[in-house]
Amino acid sequence: MRLTQYIRSRCEIYLILIIGFLLRVYRLDGPSLWFDELLTLGSMDLPLIQIVKGAATLPFPPLYHIVTHLWVKTFGISEFSLRFPSLIFSLLSIFLIFKLAKELFGRQVGLLAALLLVISPYSIGYAREAKMYSMLWFFGLLSFYFFYKFTRDNKKRDLALYILSTLASIYTLYAGLFFIIVQNAVFFLLFFRRPQLKKWLLAQAIIILLYL
Repeated sequence: MRLTQYIRSRCEIYLILIIGFLLRVYRLDGPSLWFDELLTLGSMDLPLIQIVKGAATLPFPPLYHIVTHLWVKTFGISEFSLRFPSLIFSLLSIFLIFKLAKELFGRQVGLLAALLLVISPYSIGYAREAKMYSMLWFFGLLSFYFFYKFTRDNKKRDLALYILSTLASIYTLYAGLFFIIVQNAVFFLLFFRRPQLKKWLLAQAIIILLYL
C-alpha cells in the first residue's frame, strides 16, 4: 500500500512536469528571434572574460550570458538551442514551487501551485525566450526555499545554500535585490528574537560583500 502511494505521489509531479515541458517546447524554434533575443545572441561571440567585464557598463548582470555562452558553445547556435536554457530553468521552477508549497502547506497545495505555474502564460512565455527571466524565477524560488529551511531548522548548510542562490539571483538580474528586501522584512517581523539573528546578519554581510 505504501509503495503504491509512493509511486502515485511521484507520478503526479512527473506528469505535471511533462505537461509543462510539452507546453514550452512546442514550436520553440518557430518564432524568429526578436530584438532583445538578438542582444543575447550578440554576446555569444564574446570571450567569457569580456562578458564579465561588460557587466560594469551593461544594464544586466553577466550570469545568464555566461550560462548561455557555455550552452551554445556545446550545442550550437539556433533559435531552439538559444532558448532551451530558459525552458530548463522554467521546468526547474515548477518543481521548486511544488517543493516550497509542499513544505509550507502540504502536498496537495504543492501540486496545485506547480499546476498553476505550468499553465501560467507568463511562465510559458519567458520559457520560450532567450532572456534571463526564467533563470531569475528559478534562483529566486531557490533563495526563498532555503530562506524558509534556515528559519525553520537553523542549519548552516541551508544558510550557505541561501547565500549562493541569492547571489545567483542578483547576478542573473538586479531585480533579485527585491528578494533580499522581502526576506529581511519577513525575518525581522517574524524571527527577530530567534537564535538565527547573528547568522542571518552575517549572511547579509557576505551577500553584500560578494555582490560588490
